[in-house]
Formats: sequence, C-alpha cells, structure tokens
Amino acid sequence: MNTLLRYLLFNVAIKIVLIEMSVMLLFVLLIVIIKIYNKRKAQRIKKRQDAIAASFDQVLFGETNRSRKEDIERYTLPEDLYSFRDVIEVCEAFDQRYRDPNWQQLKKVVFEKHLFEEAKESAYANYWFNRQLAGRAFLLHPKMAPVEALDHLLSDKRFLVRIAAAICITKTPYKGLFIKVVEVMAEESSLSQFPYRDAIIDSGQEKFIWLVELLQTTKVAKITNVCIDLLSTRTIYELPDLVEKYLTSPNKKSRLLAIKALGSVPSEKSMQLLVKHLEDSDWEMRAESLIGLRKLHVQNAAREIEPLLNDPSWWVRQQAAMTLKSFGEEGQTILRSQSQEKKPLAYEISQYILALP
Repeated sequence: MNTLLRYLLFNVAIKIVLIEMSVMLLFVLLIVIIKIYNKRKAQRIKKRQDAIAASFDQVLFGETNRSRKEDIERYTLPEDLYSFRDVIEVCEAFDQRYRDPNWQQLKKVVFEKHLFEEAKESAYANYWFNRQLAGRAFLLHPKMAPVEALDHLLSDKRFLVRIAAAICITKTPYKGLFIKVVEVMAEESSLSQFPYRDAIIDSGQEKFIWLVELLQTTKVAKITNVCIDLLSTRTIYELPDLVEKYLTSPNKKSRLLAIKALGSVPSEKSMQLLVKHLEDSDWEMRAESLIGLRKLHVQNAAREIEPLLNDPSWWVRQQAAMTLKSFGEEGQTILRSQSQEKKPLAYEISQYILALP
C-alpha cells in the first residue's frame, strides 16, 4: 500500500513539474513574441514618422516651381502616410524646432485638412489615450479648438487628458474655460498643479487680468490660493492691495501665499506689511516676511529684524541672520555684535551664518 501511494505521489509530482515548466515556457515564448512585435511596430512607426517629416521638409525647404506659400496652401499628406498619432507627434517635434511663419502656416493646413475632424471625434473616445491625442491635436492650433470638446476634455477623469486640454485652453480667448482651468487646478494635488501653473504663467497678460477678477470675486479658499500664487509670478503693483486682507485669513495657506506674494512687488506698502508681520504669532509668517524683505533688500528694516535672531524658531533665526547678512556691512555688523552671554541663540545663529561663504 505504501509503495502504491509513493508511486501515485511521484506521478502527481512529475505532472505538476511538467505543467509548471510548460507554463513557464509559454510565458517566455509570449515575452519573446511581444518583444519582437513591439520592436517591429516601433520600426514601422519610426519609418512612417520619418516619411511624414520628409514630406514636411520638402514643402518647407525643397525646390519648387511655385511660391512657397502656394505650395504650403496646396499641401496634402499622402494617404499611405496618414496616422492620427504619428502626424501629431511629428508636428510636435517640428514645433520644438521651428517658429518661422512657413511652418506655422503648414501646421495650420495639416491641422485643418487631416487632424481637425478626427480630433473632434477622438475627444469623446472610450480609450483615454485617444482623448489625450485629441487635446494634443487641438494644441497645435488652439484657435480652432471647439469649446464643447475642450470643456469635455477638461472634465476628464484622467490627469493626462485634463492637462492637455488645460494647456490648450490657456492659448485660447475663452474666458469661461480659462476660469474652469483654474478651478480644476485648485482641485488637483500640489504636485499635479505644476503643469497647469507653468501653462498659465506662459499665457498672455489678459489671463492675469482674469485672475485678478477671479481673486476679487471667489469665496473658495483653494481657488484664492491658486490665484495668489499665480499673480505673484508677475510684478503687479496692485497686488499688495489685493492680498492684504488674506494676511489675516483663517486659512493658513492663504496667509503664507499672501506674504510670499508681497516679496515679489517692490512697493512701499509691501515693505510696510512685511515689517508688520515680523511680529506675527505664526513662525512661518515671520520666516516668510524675512524672506520677502531679503528679496526686496529692505536695508532700513535691519533694526526690526535684529530681535528675530533670538526667535524661538530655529528657522526664523536662520532667515533673520541670512537677511541681515545680505544687507552688507550694516547687517553683518549687527550679527557680529551679538553677545554670547546675553543672547546665546542670537550669537550662535549669527556666528553660523557669518561663517558661511
């Protein structure tokens, strides 16, 4: 009986091992097939994109019997080269290399003849990557992008789709959609806001006028914070008046962004508000006030800054010492005058900062 049981167990073990080996070999084979397929697919895509690029180059730089403008207006991409994704990617690559009027005109022709209709359809596709391609296509010629399609893409559940639409919207004159971009940005996580921020900073002055209007009317703290942060990237001399009320906001982030914004505007009011908040009960506000005074190089605030060398917060003490050091000989004299016996904290941070190169 034991012999029979051992025989059966041995046969079962052998079968299990053979099955496992077969499965492993199958997966290895699948990996090899997939790699070969992806490699060949990449080669086909590269070949097609190279051909599209050569077609563009021929129109832009090749010899012609007609005027260059006429060649561009008559240009049609050969049917065998058309691929929605490939045409977009080649156009994006050309956009990084060229800014001349001929390329801008050719890009417009390609968009109108080959991309516009498919982009409108792809904006509502089931697959998220096709929706993103639609946003990237509209970005090639934002003025022709339909409001409804951009609005739909901006509400997409995928971040990469939303950001493609948002960047496109910052290059259009649609005020309502731009306000929605700011609202969507406000709901994103901190790190996810950076692409929106960069796109808005690169937009025109008109968008910053809209931001001022939005800051004055919104009651939502998240949107307020986004507006203050974006406005602080430009020298807007009305900014101190706009952000003053947020310096005492119950929302801590609003207070910090408002005090940071003051450091970007070299005005008398900014300096007065920064000096005033050197005595703020929040150590972060005191620290940001010091950073702002250092940016604006407000040397006449040196005596108001000196007491902060003895602040309970190490970070505030460091910012105070760094600010005084940046003021030159007057500030460094204050640092050197600190007494080790009377003010050990002030002495310690002063010696540390003075020793830095």
